[in-house]
Amino acid sequence: MTDILNKEILDSLLTYLFEDKIRYGVNCDGGYVIANLKDVTYDCYISAGVSCEESFSRDFIKTYNMNKDNSFAFDGTIRDYPYNYTKDITFVKKNINSINDNYNTNLSYLINNYKNIF
Repeated sequence: MTDILNKEILDSLLTYLFEDKIRYGVNCDGGYVIANLKDVTYDCYISAGVSCEESFSRDFIKTYNMNKDNSFAFDGTIRDYPYNYTKDITFVKKNINSINDNYNTNLSYLINNYKNIF
């Protein structure tokens, strides 16, 4: 049963080829390469699982002219956000989950209020 389920999940994933790519963040864990979509605008940015390296968030937020009103970092396992990377983000000390309580969020309040979330 597990093999069938995994094949179904894998078959349902779509892949895309992008010739134009850009790297945000450092050249190791914490930095990532994404498609460079020149005509796309985002109205919300979500960082899920912060730890101590947020150079991707810093670069992404700066590139897309975002701020604390539409940029959010979630991590219930750290004391505070590493603000040395950017102050243009709202830190929420919660883990992402299927429920909403004092320690978890399902992000529904963001999903319901924004249209183009990265």
